[in-house]
Amino acid sequence: QRNYSEKREKTRAFAQQLLLRLKEIPGVHAAAIGTRLPLEQIYQGRALAFGDGPPLPVGQRPNARTLSISPEYFAATGTSLLQGRTFTSADNATDVSVAIVNQAFARKYFHGNALDKQFRIGLHGQNIFTPITAVGVVEDVHYDSLEADIQPVVYLPFDQVPFGEVSILLRTGLEPASLTSAMRKAVLDTDPTQPLFDIATMENRLSRSLAQRRLIMLMIATFAMLAMILAGVGVYGAFSYWVSQRRQEMAIRLALGSSRPELLRLIVAQAMRLILTGGVIGIVGAWFADRLLASMLVGVKMHDPISLSFACGLMTLVALV
Repeated sequence: QRNYSEKREKTRAFAQQLLLRLKEIPGVHAAAIGTRLPLEQIYQGRALAFGDGPPLPVGQRPNARTLSISPEYFAATGTSLLQGRTFTSADNATDVSVAIVNQAFARKYFHGNALDKQFRIGLHGQNIFTPITAVGVVEDVHYDSLEADIQPVVYLPFDQVPFGEVSILLRTGLEPASLTSAMRKAVLDTDPTQPLFDIATMENRLSRSLAQRRLIMLMIATFAMLAMILAGVGVYGAFSYWVSQRRQEMAIRLALGSSRPELLRLIVAQAMRLILTGGVIGIVGAWFADRLLASMLVGVKMHDPISLSFACGLMTLVALV
């Protein structure tokens, strides 16, 4: 995190020198900086204005979240460019203001076709709007969290809009932990007073963001297993009692000439009617209840036929036993 009181030119020079050193690290395929990483919170949006007229009153203005990034940001994060181009070293402070937008921005403000479109964005004050041209469109990326809705995002060249707080991104084919010392050295060689902290792989960051959800999933799985056991014990007890109450009837049928296979078929056929009735009720209940589960967990599909079939088959087997 840079000193916010220092001049923008100094922040810009720091970023340029740092990127040169990072790219020289052996094994680094792409090196970039950005004001935010995927899955991180973007706290503030920027007001937008479209057309040549005056901007809308405060409180009614459309907005988008903004990130300042270096040219290799998308290569480092693995974000696909869908239209246009990415930033280059030519997109500097002396060049025309440009931006790259995500799909959500293009859909919301330009009906899906934002390439080469111009809009104005409030970068330097509430009523100071800078004309800017969208030179590229990238796929949507999750910020805030995996569960959060995708919001319109505007990516700005770091050289044009330098920011004091930055994150370093490195893409490598090596073990990521092996680059920690080299990355730290690159930062210290650029500015010995600059702190470097919170070094982690994207896999670790993803794991941390899912930690609470995984705990919930573990608890649900534990309770589901207990519920399965209790349901099995209940079904077994109910059918065992039902059969024991009919032992006298079975004895009479055997005495009157029924064979054991015939008696078994009769009992199983009657039991299957109860099993199927209970199975249908259970599946219908689960069909509606799994909406709650899908809203609480990431990657959980609604109406999972494999899970429903397994549960129904297990209860049927317990009942038949």
